[in-house]
Amino acid sequence: MEAVKLDQQTIRKGLITQFNAPAITADLFLKYHGLRPKIWKLFEKFALEVWKTGRRRYGAQTIAHRIRWHEEIENIESLSEDFKLNNKFIAYYARTFLIKYPEAMKVEFFETRELKEMEDVDTTGTDRRYDTSENTERAGVDGASEESIQHRDASRTDHYATLRKGEQGNLFPAANR
Repeated sequence: MEAVKLDQQTIRKGLITQFNAPAITADLFLKYHGLRPKIWKLFEKFALEVWKTGRRRYGAQTIAHRIRWHEEIENIESLSEDFKLNNKFIAYYARTFLIKYPEAMKVEFFETRELKEMEDVDTTGTDRRYDTSENTERAGVDGASEESIQHRDASRTDHYATLRKGEQGNLFPAANR
């Protein structure tokens, strides 16, 4: 399958002209994309693997879950707490793939829907519920108390430390009660 050479301008132009993406949201994606080149490399790799099997329709969310599996399970020795794949940008990765591979766009390899402008998207990849900075009001964001959020933060940190040691751990031990 032939590929178009991609750069930030080509992606931006394609998102806006071919997919009617709001310019501000396309710019947010490009900022996020620029900070995480590994996500794009894996998205492209796994989408091409699917294409090579002969499938001509596939779900971008499935590829995103495959990326998470790859990073959190297969690459456990290099697991980073900084790895985050924001669901809000998965549609943009799919469209970037379609821009790069016009043949995939012709057969609608990924189903696309209207893109809406995103508000309050954090391109750093941090989840505001887990933000430990002093100036973030966290209690009540998801109905949880400050104490339960702190417990969740500690559990998550312990989980990653356990995984790095090669031991089995449960990210949410309360779920087993």
